[in-house]
Amino acid sequence: MQGALIFVGSTGLAKLLPLLFGLLLASLVGSHSYVHFVEILAQANFLTALATVSYTQMILASNTPEDPRNPQHLAVSALVFAAIVSALGGLWAGHAVPDATSCNGNWACRVPAQTGLWVALYSFGNSVLMVQMSVLNAQLKGARAGILLLCGLSLPYAVGALGLALNADDKLLLSAIAATLPIVALAVYWSANHTYLRALRLGSVRTLVARSLPRIPEYGYIMLFSALILYAHAHALSAVNAANDHAAAAAFSLGYQLFAVGLFVPGVLGNLVVPLLGRRGQDTTKGVGPITAAYLGISLASLGLVQVFGPHILSWYGLEPSKVSHGTLLTLQVAVVFASLNALVNQRLAARRRYGAMAGLSIVYLVTLLLAGNFNGHSAASVADAIVASYLVTLMMGMAIVRRSQAAPTKPSAAHESDAAYWSTRARRYGHTGWTNQAIYHYDQTLRLKLVKTTVGQLGLPANARCLDYGCGTGDFTRMLSAMGLNVLGYDPSSAVIDVAHGQGVARNARFTTRIEDLTAHGPYRLTLAVTVFQHILDDASLHSAIERVVQCMDDGGHLVLIESCTQAAPQSAHVRGRTVEAWHDAFASSGLHHCFTKSLYHPTLQPTPSFRAYSARPLVRALRVATHFKLPLATKWLRKIASTAAEADQDFFVEGNSAVILMVWRK
Repeated sequence: MQGALIFVGSTGLAKLLPLLFGLLLASLVGSHSYVHFVEILAQANFLTALATVSYTQMILASNTPEDPRNPQHLAVSALVFAAIVSALGGLWAGHAVPDATSCNGNWACRVPAQTGLWVALYSFGNSVLMVQMSVLNAQLKGARAGILLLCGLSLPYAVGALGLALNADDKLLLSAIAATLPIVALAVYWSANHTYLRALRLGSVRTLVARSLPRIPEYGYIMLFSALILYAHAHALSAVNAANDHAAAAAFSLGYQLFAVGLFVPGVLGNLVVPLLGRRGQDTTKGVGPITAAYLGISLASLGLVQVFGPHILSWYGLEPSKVSHGTLLTLQVAVVFASLNALVNQRLAARRRYGAMAGLSIVYLVTLLLAGNFNGHSAASVADAIVASYLVTLMMGMAIVRRSQAAPTKPSAAHESDAAYWSTRARRYGHTGWTNQAIYHYDQTLRLKLVKTTVGQLGLPANARCLDYGCGTGDFTRMLSAMGLNVLGYDPSSAVIDVAHGQGVARNARFTTRIEDLTAHGPYRLTLAVTVFQHILDDASLHSAIERVVQCMDDGGHLVLIESCTQAAPQSAHVRGRTVEAWHDAFASSGLHHCFTKSLYHPTLQPTPSFRAYSARPLVRALRVATHFKLPLATKWLRKIASTAAEADQDFFVEGNSAVILMVWRK
């Protein structure tokens, strides 16, 4: 078994069940089969982590369909990425196993093609299930996510055990493939159903894939977060095995998997328990959320269980409990507590979209583990101590980052409850507060400007009528209203956003302000415009207060023109909350406004116009969109020109039936 059991440590996502399945192989056909099973399993799980880690946190922190980073598009792009990684990894694994001349006919050597197939199937199936769990969690369906994980990890091993019982000598790898088929079938069923439903809304599978592909490379660097930790764990276990005491290495490997179970069980039970704790609406940017409290409590409870049952499990599989002391097992379980606290830190960093910090912490973990492990020696106890030390250092640094993020000065927003610093950062980075996809933004903004201009023109406003652009952002609509001969005040609570607006030019009959008291001083207004502003107010009471403030500034007979996100399943996210049509109507009618009309609008990703489909499919547009990531001025200029020309010719503002975006006009 020399040198092979080190791979046990990189079976990060599957936790205990694959290890027990591997031990079943060992009990039936000998330890070498177990060794090679663990090696191949490690490759599959490493691919799974690589395929999913850059998406799961993004899905959990994603916005509603108004933002391109919504759970559906991230999920589909993750599926595509998982398929690519799994296929390439399967080919690699098939060629990486030893050939038959050097391993005396071992089962894994005889069938490298089947080895590669199993790795690819296992990786893709697990990846899809992990992504689906993230989507369910993002939709606050934690119980379903827990049940899905239990089913996905239980079915394969039941089938695999049956296959081994029927034919344990000749077709072990085929039995492993058979054991994987249920999880793949479940994954394929979900992904096909999910893709079909999304394609119905977008018009075709091709459109769905085209919208999702740009998400694939965008967060690739976050793969460091999982990949480096997996590598660090494998390196730590190789240190234990370096002394050639294979019995101790085997015992420690199983103890290490018990440590992994301490992380896995909270994930399953937490999904079942958290809905009962009132997770809905929990602000994950501060405090200990119910989900983390549940994880931490279950992790603490697992300490005693492992201390009681750990040695018995070791003996059950013929491994000597004396090779790994109670103290070492306890140390590994203490690491579970620190890992749970790290989960709290990562939860709060993800809520603040500090993904670079998360990736950086994984590098800190790796370096600390390597240094601590090499300094203390190669015993099981020293490696367990190094793991605890690594989690502790990472935890302290993560908490410092969170505290600094909380201490960053933010300007209270009277227009919405979002963090003003978030919008300031977006304005500085992109030059606006709209879509981060520049190809979408320039087209969508041009089309919305034309839509608002047409709508306002139908209201019959007198020349120099006073208007308020509430939540004006960088001032595109303010300047458009000014060009129509209206006297406009553009208000936004972020001074950085207003600085960008000033930098883009101000007309003679327009001005910008960040002072909420200026709204009353310059009123009353014949027209008030709010383009995707109220959807950023997450709390209903705050929404009512903001509407009342706007209504008080309106002139009698004045109009309020709105564009807002509307969704039947209105999830609350960090910055956007879509509401149903009825909820929007109730909110404005309760403030004494009279409803004029509501129309469903196109959505560039969910319900695109034919012209937008043709525009976004142009190779030049795709190339320029990529070039804008590198801040190339000419690329942005050309893309804006192409988008504006295409949008000016687009007359398909409105769509039939329900839509993710609506235009409303109200009168006081």
